[in-house]
Amino acid sequence: MKSSRRILVNLKADKGEVLSGIGRGDVDRKKFQLDEADKNNLNVYVFVDPDIHSIKSSYFLSMFGDSVRNLGESLFRDRYIFDCSEVIREQCIEPGIKDALKE
Repeated sequence: MKSSRRILVNLKADKGEVLSGIGRGDVDRKKFQLDEADKNNLNVYVFVDPDIHSIKSSYFLSMFGDSVRNLGESLFRDRYIFDCSEVIREQCIEPGIKDALKE
């Protein structure tokens, strides 16, 4: 059942920033309480600042990998809504989801 409650994940950046690193992804996962969101069936709205021009797999997997694996691809896509450029979606989000399912 889809919850009407949601969490806002606002990924802001300096111009041209690349989000990378397991450590940074782990910190952000805790900061935005994604384990609790998954456990409590909350929707997660992820805004990716237009100044971010890449999200490396190390960051994506540490930030969202557990959610993809625990929820499964379909439920993850239903609960996690990414507001981002098509380039970020095609080159970072979609490959990140596929990579998480391989782990």
